[in-house]
Amino acid sequence: MLDGGGALAGRMVIEGASVDTGNARRGKHLRSTDFFDATTNCHIIFIATDASAGNDGQLHANGELALAGRSHPFSCGATISEGNETGLTLTASVEIDRSQWGIN
Repeated sequence: MLDGGGALAGRMVIEGASVDTGNARRGKHLRSTDFFDATTNCHIIFIATDASAGNDGQLHANGELALAGRSHPFSCGATISEGNETGLTLTASVEIDRSQWGIN
């Protein structure tokens, strides 16, 4: 969402059961109660409260990441693949400290 002052914000929801790493055994383990507990915590949600897009096709966002039943501040970068007045298509790869979300 782009407000009148040029600030970007938004919400991204990922179905926990859709997590796919390209390795069936690892994907099943990530969806289990050992990690995301996708049955109980159906969604991984990132709410961007502040985001900026550069002229280089990059987006940087700050906000809250909720997964495994916990929410913490989170920042990430992404490449803008497509964009128009109704939305953006982004590509990103992120690393998290899973212990912040109680995942050991």
